[in-house]
Amino acid sequence: MLDDVSAAVCLSGAMLYHQDSDLKYIWVNNPPKGYEAAQFVGHGDEDIFSTETVNIIVPAKRKALESGEPQTVEFQMLIAGKLKWFELRIAPSGANKGKRGLLCAAIDIGERKQTEYHMRVLLLELAHRSKNLLAVIQGIANRTGQTSSTIDEFNQRFSGRLMSLSRAHDILTDENWRGAAMGELIRTQVLLFAGKAAERVHYKGDHVSLRPSAAQHVALALYELTANALKFGALSADTGRVEISWSLVEKAAKADSQF
Repeated sequence: MLDDVSAAVCLSGAMLYHQDSDLKYIWVNNPPKGYEAAQFVGHGDEDIFSTETVNIIVPAKRKALESGEPQTVEFQMLIAGKLKWFELRIAPSGANKGKRGLLCAAIDIGERKQTEYHMRVLLLELAHRSKNLLAVIQGIANRTGQTSSTIDEFNQRFSGRLMSLSRAHDILTDENWRGAAMGELIRTQVLLFAGKAAERVHYKGDHVSLRPSAAQHVALALYELTANALKFGALSADTGRVEISWSLVEKAAKADSQF
């Protein structure tokens, strides 16, 4: 039975230990990798942990002793030369020869901390992109208002431009915001919008993936050119054709190519 319990503790990844009222370790089960139980038994936290860690865990342990209430804190411990995060759960163990002790469980929360860090980074990135998107939409609204003579005309133009921007964002989202291929931008901004006239649109060029900011602007430009071609230009007549081409031009040595 005891062997099963010990095996279960190891599987849980938790370090379990008992301390007396003087915060000396009495026994330790499943110490972290690189540590032996003997390094803890008979010693206090000051003998094992850094000052920063001691200042976190010892006050919590003394509070548990004084109040009789369980406590939980997070701390870092040096494991194999790397600082790792642990959640420490502390509970009074009852009277022991007239003195209260502590039962503690230290649980590795490194993965949780890593996830929390990535979430913070993602939220900051989302806030940054949201601000940029709002600035782009504000610019579209201002420009549309300056060139529209009626509310209906504004609504039509503004809705079309927002749809164009939305399609560009769909591509960027599918590509995890690494960029957008020129061919995909033409497909969504020109061919889909052109309808039946799309069969008279021909395009070719080098394989190019535009950065997110550039992709947004090129997408809007393609939409505007297509709308103009449908209303006034080549695509407004049955015999008109549109050809789109692009290329990458090599610049000076060790410099990026020019689109």
